[in-house]
Amino acid sequence: MDATEDSGARRRGSRSVVLAAAAGLAILFCLVAPALAAAAQYYVDPSSPQASDDNPGTAAQPFRTVKAAAAVLKPGDALVYVAGGGATGTTGSSVAPSSTAGATGAEGETPAAASSSTSKYLLPAIVVAVALALVAGVLVYFKVVQPRKRRQVLLEALAIIERDERASFDHAEELLNRALVSGLKSDDVAEARFALAWIRAQSGNYAEASGAIAELVKSGDKSSDTGYLDMWLATKLEEHERVEKAFEIHGQRLGDFLDTKLIASIAFLALARLRWSNRQIEGARHYFEAVRALGVLADRVPSGIDDHQVMLGVLALFEKNAEQARRHFEGSVETARAGGQSPLLGELGLLLCEWREDEQADVGERLAEIVETLATTVGDTDEDVAGDEEKRLTDDQLLLRGARLWHAMALIAAWQRRDGGSGLPKGARQQLESKLQGVKDVDPDMGDPYLVGGLVGYYFASDDEKRRPFIEELEAAIDRDVSLPEVVDLVQRERKLDKLAEDAVTTFLDLARRYVGDDGIPEPLRAKLRERLGRHSQFGDLSDLEISRSQTDTFSVVETVHGRAEVMESRVRSIVRTRLRGHPEAEQLEKLISALHEQTVALKKAAGAVDETGNELMCTTGEFLLSEEETVADGDGGQGETT
Repeated sequence: MDATEDSGARRRGSRSVVLAAAAGLAILFCLVAPALAAAAQYYVDPSSPQASDDNPGTAAQPFRTVKAAAAVLKPGDALVYVAGGGATGTTGSSVAPSSTAGATGAEGETPAAASSSTSKYLLPAIVVAVALALVAGVLVYFKVVQPRKRRQVLLEALAIIERDERASFDHAEELLNRALVSGLKSDDVAEARFALAWIRAQSGNYAEASGAIAELVKSGDKSSDTGYLDMWLATKLEEHERVEKAFEIHGQRLGDFLDTKLIASIAFLALARLRWSNRQIEGARHYFEAVRALGVLADRVPSGIDDHQVMLGVLALFEKNAEQARRHFEGSVETARAGGQSPLLGELGLLLCEWREDEQADVGERLAEIVETLATTVGDTDEDVAGDEEKRLTDDQLLLRGARLWHAMALIAAWQRRDGGSGLPKGARQQLESKLQGVKDVDPDMGDPYLVGGLVGYYFASDDEKRRPFIEELEAAIDRDVSLPEVVDLVQRERKLDKLAEDAVTTFLDLARRYVGDDGIPEPLRAKLRERLGRHSQFGDLSDLEISRSQTDTFSVVETVHGRAEVMESRVRSIVRTRLRGHPEAEQLEKLISALHEQTVALKKAAGAVDETGNELMCTTGEFLLSEEETVADGDGGQGETT
């Protein structure tokens, strides 16, 4: 808060205090005013010609005797006795009509103190009234004014939410946080926390929203709105067990409120699948049954969940107990046949047991029969369903999809059983492609058939051109959530190679440009490259490059070695002639000098041969690449030339 806001807050606080004090004074006035309004003043003047006991007792028409005044005097009234031109006053609460003893006057009366016993209570009463008024003012300030100010911040935030001003939601969240720390009433605190959770949920901050609603739940709030928002946020955060707990508390009260049952069903399905993946079959069945009881998303519950024998058989396979699994599947087949139902699930389970027990088992033919039976009752997925998450596959379609994929893998297993070097039977690749296409027809969004087809085709392809469509298949598998690191790496590597192939001409032209402009390469060789490649249109931009004169006809490093050898040879010969003439070692030195000279000449020739070979390599590579590019260009649009 800046200085201006702080100053404004202080001024508003001062005004609140003034208002409270004014309220207290008003209360004080209400308490004291009746007493002030009721007080009266009576005059007694025995010496006045106008005095009479029949007078009203005013200064102009006073009473003659105190007795007459006492007859009308009430508590709080004042009695003024005028004697000898002066006045003596007193107040009283009760004056007996006979209390005239000691009074003197025209008739011999003496004025008594006109019953002033109540005067001593008036000042304390006023003090008490003032104190009560101040207490009342303080209570009004802290019980009415301050809570209203705190609630005003909350109301401002709620107004933003009510108007759905999403651009101002951040400001509303700030206001709610201020309100929560300002000391709201308990009901207002609950309202502020709920609003804060709602705003954060609308902004996508599900974790923070969940924290706010958790505080609300912890405080004992069991309202329907709180329960629903708690379930909704837990679903967004995939905290399915929390949804289950919230549904147990609020489910009956919420009933069909919004999509409560949908939220609960989503959580129960997730918990069922988790139990299933952990091989907790009974736990999975419990949650599947809960989904059915809700009547929402019941079509997502596997139909085979009711076949306990199949469920137990699957569980036994998970536990690698093939014999026990076989018994359960056999029981399922017998029960289905006895009840006049399809035994397909049990038969598939028995085939799976055989497959698990012996990887060499040939289940292709029997699997083909089951696939054919399933295909007659289950249609392929419509094209408009593909990619639509709301239109999921039925249980029968899922079963057909798995059976067809298994059939394709069984065919590959049969290939592996063939003798080495015998090759594949005629049409085997087409059979595999047909089976994989059957899987795609049932579920276009499944990546496995693309993965299998892409890998088999890639490793059977004889060249890069034939591998290209299978790389595309593997990319399609990756797009469908296949994330095997080896496959991803293979596709990335192949795409890099394709990119390098596309950039080969560009890379060569850059190399040729550097070659022609390098004065460390013999000038005749550079001219030769430019002449041979200058016939190609793509090399035209290099033909204008000026070939600078070389400093040497060999590479600089070779020239350095050659020069150093010549200097060494010259100096040693000089030493031999002047110092070692006729010496026995002179002959040996002459032989070494000759060997150094021969090797230097050979090095120079070798460097020249390297230059010549490199130049020929550049020319031949350029002619191959540029000719191939121009041929492709002619095929595409008739442009370019060939040599």
